[in-house]
Amino acid sequence: MKTVIILALSAVFVALLSFPLRAQSKKYRIKSGVVTFEETTTMGKMKIGGKQVIYFEEYGLKECRDTYESGVLKETFLSDGHNLYTVNHAEKTAFRRGQASRGTELRFDWNEEVSEKDKREGKARKLPNMIVAGKDCESFVQQMSFSMMRL
Repeated sequence: MKTVIILALSAVFVALLSFPLRAQSKKYRIKSGVVTFEETTTMGKMKIGGKQVIYFEEYGLKECRDTYESGVLKETFLSDGHNLYTVNHAEKTAFRRGQASRGTELRFDWNEEVSEKDKREGKARKLPNMIVAGKDCESFVQQMSFSMMRL
C-alpha cells in the first residue's frame, strides 16, 4: 500500500513539473537542486529534531518541500508555478491551497532579511562560504529566541 501511495505522489510531482511556465524572476541562481535541512530545537533538557528536503526546478518556479518527523514523511508542500498543494501522508489527503505567488520557500537575502541589530549583537552572522555539490554557497547562522507567557 505504501508503495502505491509513494508512486502516486511521485506521479503527481512529475505531472506538476510538466505544467507550462509563467513569467517570474529567478529565485535561485541554479536551474534545479535538492537541499536538505536538519534542525534540532532544544527546550530545557528536551531536544526535538526534524528534517526538510526542498526540491526545485526552473530556478525555483517549481518547488516541493517534504517534511519528516522522527524519520517519517509527514507532509509534502508543492508549487507547480501556478498553484500550491499540500499532501498529508498520514491522513492520505491532498489539498489545493491557492495560487503560488512565491512558491513554497521564501527567497533569503542577508542584506534584506536580517536586521542590523541582530548582526551587531551576534545573533545572526555570516559564516564562510561552503562548497555544496560543486557550487560556492553562502552560509549563515541565526540564533532565535522565544518568549513564553503563561495566561
